[in-house]
Amino acid sequence: MIYHGQTSLQTPAGQIPLNFDLEADNMQDAIKAFPKLAQAEANRVMAELEEMQRQQQASQQGGDGGGRIQMP
Repeated sequence: MIYHGQTSLQTPAGQIPLNFDLEADNMQDAIKAFPKLAQAEANRVMAELEEMQRQQQASQQGGDGGGRIQMP
């Protein structure tokens, strides 16, 4: 039997679905494990979003932090 957890993370941009496997031998153990694993998945997704945001900001600044037009 494979147990799978699903929930969503509410953000200002809308909901982000969270899906994760629950390693458990029975339904009771899966229910007990759910909160901890849901939080871990939320943390992973937030870290990924923050990294994507950093990369986007860096590309908008031209990669050198300046963002100004430079003449040769």
